[in-house]
Amino acid sequence: MIRIRHARRVVAVLLALLLVCFTLPGLASGNMLGAKRKYVHLVLDDSGSMMGDGKWTAACYALQSLSAMLSAEDVLVLYRLNSFDTVRLTGLSGSERIAQINLFLPPMSDGKTPIAQVQQAAADLAAVPDTYDKWLVVVADGVFDGFKSKQAKLLNEFRSYKPGADTFRLAYMGIGS
Repeated sequence: MIRIRHARRVVAVLLALLLVCFTLPGLASGNMLGAKRKYVHLVLDDSGSMMGDGKWTAACYALQSLSAMLSAEDVLVLYRLNSFDTVRLTGLSGSERIAQINLFLPPMSDGKTPIAQVQQAAADLAAVPDTYDKWLVVVADGVFDGFKSKQAKLLNEFRSYKPGADTFRLAYMGIGS
């Protein structure tokens, strides 16, 4: 129970930071109406390691909360680590988007944590026109296959997704301890 409360607090803080980051471009220009529409590619860890300690519940809550912060004009594309299925959500109200997210969310798998879908999401996002404020959001418990105990290698992997300084923004939401 304590771990679930801790996970919820961590998710709440991370979501608050994302909200601030999402609104800063509009505030800096002095006009929220002039802010770019957002194009968010979110990769969700659906591996077996997410099963314990309320991690899956926290990750799903984070996804739904982030979705609620987006407008109907924004685009949200969802990826799962253990599936090549994606879903592109745009033109939906918050409740309609959350209903579609719930259909996309699988029961937990006992799969591994491959980084291939993160790489695919980054490549797909790089191809999106620069007229959008582009974000790659990764929600995982931090243990990717081939990167165990190699934080520097994982950071270099994430840095390699951004060939240009302004290609897109990257947010990593670590779930669990």
